[in-house]
Amino acid sequence: LHVTYNRKFMMLSDTGSNGFYRCPVSKGLIVTSCAATAGVAMAGLGSIGVASGTVVHPTDALRLLTSQFASEHVRDCIMSSVVLYTFRVFERRFGSRKFANALFSSAVLSACFHIGTLAFCRSRGIQLQLASGPYPFVFSLLIPFLFDVPSTRSAAVPLFTTKTFIYLLATNLVVSQGIGSLVCSIAGLLSGLLWRFDILSLQRWLVIPSSISDAVEGILSPLLMTPPPSNLPTGGTLQIQREQLLDEQERLLVRHSYQMHQMLGNQQMGRGARPNNQQSLSGSPMSHHDVQEEQVQRLVEMGFTRQAATHALSSSNNNLEVAMNFLVSN
Repeated sequence: LHVTYNRKFMMLSDTGSNGFYRCPVSKGLIVTSCAATAGVAMAGLGSIGVASGTVVHPTDALRLLTSQFASEHVRDCIMSSVVLYTFRVFERRFGSRKFANALFSSAVLSACFHIGTLAFCRSRGIQLQLASGPYPFVFSLLIPFLFDVPSTRSAAVPLFTTKTFIYLLATNLVVSQGIGSLVCSIAGLLSGLLWRFDILSLQRWLVIPSSISDAVEGILSPLLMTPPPSNLPTGGTLQIQREQLLDEQERLLVRHSYQMHQMLGNQQMGRGARPNNQQSLSGSPMSHHDVQEEQVQRLVEMGFTRQAATHALSSSNNNLEVAMNFLVSN
């Protein structure tokens, strides 16, 4: 059997009613942002953004870190939370650890841009108050959203696409706090570009240390993990229902092929032979050498075993998206 998978970026279509399922980092980020905004509002602190006249004080380091989570206005917190909730699809695509590293890189790079901008304004005698809010995370993730997520035209409003609403929210955040929000937005976009195109190999060295990641994951995972949905809703149109049915059939086919590969491997190993040939969904023989090592490594980085990743890629005709969806759903 051969299944033709023509939809681009299948993992990004998995955004229905699953909520924060497989998105603990996104859940923690949004909860932290909302809690910080509520705390600032109840304390009556107003704007906590760092100003150019006080950038040299040691306490401004903590203030600069806090200002990346707490929004000055509740409306900004709501808009940024909606955008970040949409961007949780990147955590499903990258895996939680790589997604956390992307957010960490954005925060560090944006902080460097902020400090440089404030120092420049201070030397020129320019008064600048940076905006407070999750601008580094929103606008850095806007870069992969722009380049990697496909858009389709709306049938009701031809001028709008499926991504227009997110762009409108981002535009409102840019102008919400004047020059300060514009500077923070530009810093977030620049950090997102640097990370997206891996300038200076940022994705390799600007990461959270493994010891810290393991410790935080062990402590916060029980609090942030969301159980899988018991039953996913059916699409509202015949086209969506047809696509969901094809997805389910494909998952069943890949699962059946995967189980057959395991049975074949166990039988050959029991006879003392090494399983060197497998059969793909199209019926043609496919060996482990036909599987691209880069795709195997991407699945291994997401937490799957090498054997499971290799079998899934072989079973799905070397289709990374299909293999990823099969491994996640099983």
